[in-house]
Amino acid sequence: AGDKSMRVSIDDISNTNSFVAREEVNPEVVEHYAELLKHKTELPAITVFLDDQTNKYVILDGLHTYHASCKAIQAQSLSKLMLGKI
Repeated sequence: AGDKSMRVSIDDISNTNSFVAREEVNPEVVEHYAELLKHKTELPAITVFLDDQTNKYVILDGLHTYHASCKAIQAQSLSKLMLGKI
């Protein structure tokens, strides 16, 4: 079985980082990624899995990309940003 890629709404992603290897989010990296997103630079997809109990996707890899996407949405008042890889 290979990787399955699909687009996931940011609203469907849990903001918990309990499954991410990184313990902390580096605000400088988030700011840099958010700036890249403003200039329509494509960032690597995040890796998530669906938590059947919450029906939300949980981040395994790509926490900085997730937070940058949230920041970009707030800055641009976008209603949805689709990203993800499972």
